[in-house]
Amino acid sequence: MREAFVRAARRGIQAGYAGVEVHACHGFLLGQFLSPLTNIRKDEFGGDIAGRSRLLRDIVAALREELGEALLSVRLAVADELSEKPRGLTFEDVLWTGKELASLGVDLISVSGNFCGFDAPRSAPWAPYAAAIQQRVGNVPVLCTGNIRSFEEAESLLERGCCTLIGVGRPFVKNPNFLATWGYPSGGGCASCETC
Repeated sequence: MREAFVRAARRGIQAGYAGVEVHACHGFLLGQFLSPLTNIRKDEFGGDIAGRSRLLRDIVAALREELGEALLSVRLAVADELSEKPRGLTFEDVLWTGKELASLGVDLISVSGNFCGFDAPRSAPWAPYAAAIQQRVGNVPVLCTGNIRSFEEAESLLERGCCTLIGVGRPFVKNPNFLATWGYPSGGGCASCETC
Protein backbone atom coordinates (compact mmCIF):
# COMPACT_ATOMS: atom_id res chain seq x y z
CA MET A 1 0.00 0.00 0.00
CA ARG A 2 2.84 2.39 0.85
CA GLU A 3 4.42 1.83 -2.56
CA ALA A 4 1.08 2.40 -4.31
CA PHE A 5 0.85 5.83 -2.66
CA VAL A 6 4.44 6.62 -3.67
CA ARG A 7 3.81 5.62 -7.28
CA ALA A 8 0.64 7.71 -7.41
CA ALA A 9 2.46 10.73 -5.97
CA ARG A 10 5.28 10.30 -8.47
CA ARG A 11 2.75 10.31 -11.33
CA GLY A 12 1.14 13.46 -9.95
CA ILE A 13 4.44 15.32 -9.77
CA GLN A 14 5.40 14.13 -13.27
CA ALA A 15 2.04 15.45 -14.50
CA GLY A 16 2.95 18.89 -13.20
CA TYR A 17 1.28 19.12 -9.80
CA ALA A 18 3.09 21.10 -7.10
CA GLY A 19 2.37 18.44 -4.49
CA VAL A 20 0.00 15.79 -3.21
CA GLU A 21 -2.53 15.36 -0.43
CA VAL A 22 -2.98 12.10 1.46
CA HIS A 23 -6.66 11.48 2.18
CA ALA A 24 -6.91 10.04 5.69
CA CYS A 25 -10.53 10.81 6.48
CA HIS A 26 -14.17 10.45 5.34
CA GLY A 27 -14.15 6.70 5.98
CA PHE A 28 -11.63 5.90 3.25
CA LEU A 29 -8.90 3.32 3.89
CA LEU A 30 -6.53 5.46 5.97
CA GLY A 31 -9.45 6.90 7.94
CA GLN A 32 -10.58 3.34 8.65
CA PHE A 33 -7.12 2.48 9.96
CA LEU A 34 -7.14 5.55 12.25
CA SER A 35 -10.53 4.82 13.79
CA PRO A 36 -10.95 2.36 16.67
CA LEU A 37 -14.49 1.80 15.38
CA THR A 38 -13.22 0.04 12.25
CA ASN A 39 -9.63 -0.90 13.08
CA ILE A 40 -9.86 -3.92 15.33
CA ARG A 41 -6.53 -5.35 14.27
CA LYS A 42 -4.35 -7.03 16.89
CA ASP A 43 -1.03 -6.52 15.08
CA GLU A 44 1.28 -3.51 14.86
CA PHE A 45 -1.31 -1.67 12.72
CA GLY A 46 -4.03 -1.78 15.39
CA GLY A 47 -4.52 -1.09 19.08
CA ASP A 48 -3.63 2.37 20.34
CA ILE A 49 -3.24 5.44 18.12
CA ALA A 50 0.44 4.68 17.52
CA GLY A 51 -0.55 1.40 15.91
CA ARG A 52 -3.67 2.67 14.15
CA SER A 53 -1.73 5.57 12.62
CA ARG A 54 1.28 3.44 11.61
CA LEU A 55 0.17 2.94 7.99
CA LEU A 56 -0.50 6.67 7.57
CA ARG A 57 2.85 7.59 9.13
CA ASP A 58 4.70 5.01 6.98
CA ILE A 59 3.07 6.42 3.85
CA VAL A 60 3.82 10.02 4.82
CA ALA A 61 7.46 9.21 5.58
CA ALA A 62 7.86 7.46 2.22
CA LEU A 63 6.15 10.33 0.40
CA ARG A 64 8.29 12.95 2.11
CA GLU A 65 11.39 11.12 0.91
CA GLU A 66 9.99 10.70 -2.62
CA LEU A 67 8.66 14.23 -3.04
CA GLY A 68 11.67 16.19 -1.86
CA GLU A 69 10.62 19.84 -1.83
CA ALA A 70 7.19 19.22 -3.41
CA LEU A 71 4.21 20.00 -1.18
CA LEU A 72 2.84 17.24 1.05
CA SER A 73 -0.52 17.66 2.75
CA VAL A 74 -2.58 15.29 4.88
CA ARG A 75 -6.35 15.53 5.11
CA LEU A 76 -6.73 14.16 8.64
CA ALA A 77 -9.81 12.59 10.23
CA VAL A 78 -10.42 14.26 13.58
CA ALA A 79 -13.75 12.76 14.65
CA ASP A 80 -15.90 9.73 13.97
CA GLU A 81 -19.08 11.25 15.43
CA LEU A 82 -20.49 14.71 15.96
CA SER A 83 -22.13 14.43 19.36
CA GLU A 84 -21.66 15.45 22.96
CA LYS A 85 -20.20 12.02 23.78
CA PRO A 86 -18.39 10.96 20.60
CA ARG A 87 -17.22 7.42 20.01
CA GLY A 88 -14.12 6.47 18.10
CA LEU A 89 -11.25 8.87 17.59
CA THR A 90 -10.40 10.92 20.67
CA PHE A 91 -9.07 14.44 20.93
CA GLU A 92 -5.83 13.01 22.31
CA ASP A 93 -5.55 10.63 19.31
CA VAL A 94 -5.87 13.56 16.93
CA LEU A 95 -3.35 15.76 18.73
CA TRP A 96 -0.82 12.93 18.86
CA THR A 97 -1.27 12.15 15.17
CA GLY A 98 -1.01 15.82 14.17
CA LYS A 99 2.25 16.22 16.04
CA GLU A 100 3.65 13.03 14.47
CA LEU A 101 2.70 14.22 10.98
CA ALA A 102 4.41 17.56 11.62
CA SER A 103 7.56 15.76 12.77
CA LEU A 104 7.54 13.79 9.49
CA GLY A 105 7.68 17.02 7.51
CA VAL A 106 4.18 17.56 6.14
CA ASP A 107 3.57 21.01 4.70
CA LEU A 108 -0.12 21.22 5.62
CA ILE A 109 -2.62 19.43 7.85
CA SER A 110 -6.22 19.76 6.71
CA VAL A 111 -8.79 18.66 9.29
CA SER A 112 -12.08 16.96 8.48
CA GLY A 113 -14.44 14.29 9.76
CA ASN A 114 -14.37 10.56 9.30
CA PHE A 115 -17.67 8.66 9.68
CA CYS A 116 -19.84 11.56 10.83
CA GLY A 117 -21.54 12.47 7.57
CA PHE A 118 -21.52 15.69 5.60
CA ASP A 119 -24.10 17.91 7.27
CA ALA A 120 -22.74 19.17 10.54
CA PRO A 121 -25.33 20.31 13.08
CA ARG A 122 -23.29 23.46 13.75
CA SER A 123 -20.90 25.68 11.86
CA ALA A 124 -17.16 24.95 11.79
CA PRO A 125 -17.37 21.71 13.84
CA TRP A 126 -13.68 21.00 13.26
CA ALA A 127 -12.47 24.40 14.54
CA PRO A 128 -11.61 23.16 18.07
CA TYR A 129 -9.57 20.32 16.57
CA ALA A 130 -7.87 22.65 14.10
CA ALA A 131 -7.03 25.12 16.87
CA ALA A 132 -5.56 22.44 19.13
CA ILE A 133 -3.54 20.91 16.29
CA GLN A 134 -2.35 24.36 15.16
CA GLN A 135 -1.11 25.08 18.67
CA ARG A 136 0.61 21.69 18.86
CA VAL A 137 2.35 21.73 15.46
CA GLY A 138 3.79 25.24 15.50
CA ASN A 139 4.70 26.50 12.04
CA VAL A 140 2.91 23.79 10.04
CA PRO A 141 -0.19 25.40 8.50
CA VAL A 142 -3.55 23.91 9.49
CA LEU A 143 -6.60 24.18 7.25
CA CYS A 144 -10.06 24.24 8.81
CA THR A 145 -13.05 23.32 6.70
CA GLY A 146 -16.59 22.13 7.22
CA ASN A 147 -19.78 24.17 7.25
CA ILE A 148 -18.04 27.56 7.20
CA ARG A 149 -20.71 29.63 5.50
CA SER A 150 -19.73 33.28 5.87
CA PHE A 151 -16.78 35.58 5.40
CA GLU A 152 -17.19 36.81 8.99
CA GLU A 153 -16.92 33.29 10.37
CA ALA A 154 -13.88 32.49 8.23
CA GLU A 155 -12.20 35.75 9.23
CA SER A 156 -12.93 35.12 12.91
CA LEU A 157 -11.38 31.63 12.77
CA LEU A 158 -8.24 33.08 11.20
CA GLU A 159 -8.01 36.04 13.58
CA ARG A 160 -8.39 33.80 16.64
CA GLY A 161 -5.56 31.59 15.40
CA CYS A 162 -7.77 28.51 15.08
CA CYS A 163 -6.16 27.77 11.74
CA THR A 164 -3.94 29.18 9.03
CA LEU A 165 -6.26 28.54 6.08
CA ILE A 166 -9.99 28.15 5.47
CA GLY A 167 -11.31 25.47 3.14
CA VAL A 168 -14.62 25.85 1.33
CA GLY A 169 -16.10 23.35 -1.08
CA ARG A 170 -19.87 23.18 -1.17
CA PRO A 171 -20.38 26.96 -1.53
CA PHE A 172 -18.34 26.74 -4.76
CA VAL A 173 -20.46 23.82 -5.98
CA LYS A 174 -23.69 25.72 -5.30
CA ASN A 175 -22.41 29.00 -6.75
CA PRO A 176 -19.08 29.25 -8.61
CA ASN A 177 -19.16 33.02 -8.00
CA PHE A 178 -19.87 32.76 -4.29
CA LEU A 179 -16.77 34.79 -3.39
CA ALA A 180 -18.67 37.87 -4.58
CA THR A 181 -21.08 37.30 -1.66
CA TRP A 182 -18.04 37.36 0.65
CA GLY A 183 -17.01 40.77 -0.60
CA TYR A 184 -14.68 39.81 -3.45
CA PRO A 185 -15.14 41.25 -6.95
CA SER A 186 -17.59 39.28 -9.08
CA GLY A 187 -15.45 39.27 -12.23
CA GLY A 188 -12.81 36.97 -10.77
CA GLY A 189 -9.64 37.94 -9.03
CA CYS A 190 -9.44 38.86 -5.38
CA ALA A 191 -8.32 42.12 -3.88
CA SER A 192 -4.65 41.11 -3.82
CA CYS A 193 -4.15 39.35 -7.14
CA GLU A 194 -5.62 38.68 -10.56
CA THR A 195 -5.18 34.90 -10.60
CA CYS A 196 -8.04 33.74 -8.37
